[in-house]
Amino acid sequence: MKTKFFAVVVLLSVIGIVTDAAANDVHVGLSENVSAIVQQDKLLDCKPWCLVLGFGTTFADDANASINHPNVGRINIPSQSGILLSDLRVGAEFRLDDNVSISGGVGWHEASNGDKSPSFNSTQMEVMGHYYLSEKYRLGGGAHFIQSANYKDSTGVNDTFKGSPSMVLEVEWFPTSVFESKQTRPSILGVKLRQVIGNKFKSDSYPSETFNGDYFGVFITLYALQR
Repeated sequence: MKTKFFAVVVLLSVIGIVTDAAANDVHVGLSENVSAIVQQDKLLDCKPWCLVLGFGTTFADDANASINHPNVGRINIPSQSGILLSDLRVGAEFRLDDNVSISGGVGWHEASNGDKSPSFNSTQMEVMGHYYLSEKYRLGGGAHFIQSANYKDSTGVNDTFKGSPSMVLEVEWFPTSVFESKQTRPSILGVKLRQVIGNKFKSDSYPSETFNGDYFGVFITLYALQR
């Protein structure tokens, strides 16, 4: 999964660079006034800040994650399985200049393999930095922290887990603005691919039992620009 993610990142990065270069070429030889008209506005202009709301689905790097429970034997963890998964996020973003922005937020992540037993859910926090290849494409990277995680099933198992700090890499495309009116600034729609790397979970009850929680995700994000 990581190989596919990085291949997509490279492809979209090239598209972003080519798009930006083509836009710059259009400006060459034009008068200053015409260039000002042609020049692309900042689509995601989070100044001073913007509210971020997102949701998505993810797919496990290790779809067969499991632990050996002393009471019931080996149990499969449905985390990041990609069968039925919810990931909801809320946060804020600040654009520092033409090329760089920073963001932070909290999220709720659940996997249940199509039903409610077994289920694994966690609350998360992230701090991210973003670099714009153009006004339509950007790359991001940052830190991912697990605040709490819980596994439970119909047999009565109900365990909590600790998650290790991990790294997030992502590429995002901004196709359009939405909810635009004369009274308010538009909201911006983003589509992102992301990979979480180094995400290890350890049982609070049985510290020797760990599993890999790395995952690849596809997300839809709405950026509400402030007046």
